[in-house]
Amino acid sequence: MAGESSTRRPLFGGAISTAFPVRFQDVSNIREVPDHQGSSR
Repeated sequence: MAGESSTRRPLFGGAISTAFPVRFQDVSNIREVPDHQGSSR
């Protein structure tokens, strides 16, 4: 929303970052988030 405060958050281990509204929360702080993608390494 216009005029809403935001904060920058790193994504993918800091490879990129973006701004999210402060009201958005990281669900991994509330519950475990499974990794269904696997590792490509």
